[in-house]
Amino acid sequence: MWVGYLQNGKIFFGQISPKLIFLGSRFLFQKRNEKIDWRRLAGLDINRIANEVDVDAIQENIATVTYCNIEYELGHDSLDPNFIKLFRLAQLMIEYLLHCQQYLQASLEEKQNTINLVTEHIQAVQQQETATKNELNLRNEMYKKLKKEFNKAKVQIADYQLMIRAGASGQYKCVYCNKSFVSEFYLSSHLQRRHPNESQKMFPLSPTSLYNSQVQNEINVVRERLLATEAELLAEKQKMKIIQNEDSLKNEKLMQDIQKEHALWKNQEQEKMKTEIENFKNIMLEEMRLMQKEKELLQQNIYELEKSSG
Repeated sequence: MWVGYLQNGKIFFGQISPKLIFLGSRFLFQKRNEKIDWRRLAGLDINRIANEVDVDAIQENIATVTYCNIEYELGHDSLDPNFIKLFRLAQLMIEYLLHCQQYLQASLEEKQNTINLVTEHIQAVQQQETATKNELNLRNEMYKKLKKEFNKAKVQIADYQLMIRAGASGQYKCVYCNKSFVSEFYLSSHLQRRHPNESQKMFPLSPTSLYNSQVQNEINVVRERLLATEAELLAEKQKMKIIQNEDSLKNEKLMQDIQKEHALWKNQEQEKMKTEIENFKNIMLEEMRLMQKEKELLQQNIYELEKSSG
């Protein structure tokens, strides 16, 4: 953004000058010590400048017009006091407008720096969020794999249980009373309780009985593995939920901080601008009051002169 500013006694349009005239937050008008180049002024075509919007010509002469001492250049006695007041008032207005441009540009740069910092913070949060999402995707893949293995183990257990049920009808029968049992252990207990004498003569278990015992052991192993897999899945779910909640809280807090900072900055800028405008308004009102007072005094003097001469 291009603004007008004073540097080395001249006004330029460009970046803000580092030499701003501030006293705390109070604005001060500068002294009028520029000399008018009457030859250059005589060569200006005001109508052409207005029609062509010749900003360069305005730039070359704005410092002279704003900071010249019109009373010194033309002489106080030869000028209408009201014209002097009007010219000085226009000078003050131009200088204050330049100050407002500088002030707004400085505020804009300060806000832009804040925006840049917030943007960098948001980018860092987004990068962290991307990394978290990647980690969640990996954990989700692991979760799917464990779930698939879990379902496979369920099917295996169901198959083994069917095999045991099928074997229980013919492989664990009591040879003395024709009762059937689901396992070798129950058959052995039955023989010891009901047929203690006959159980001493019992033959060793058949290969089919040994196979069923191995199947039962495999079922126990798969069951333990299934329980462990369920525990891992539950732990992963809880961890993913905690990570998602933490990310959500961080993003919510970041947005709240940004909104609070923006609201605070906006209120501060409004208060500063309100104070500046009020100060300038008071200065202008005081100038107008003095002009009105001098005008009334001048009219009174003219009236008395006319009265005495009449």
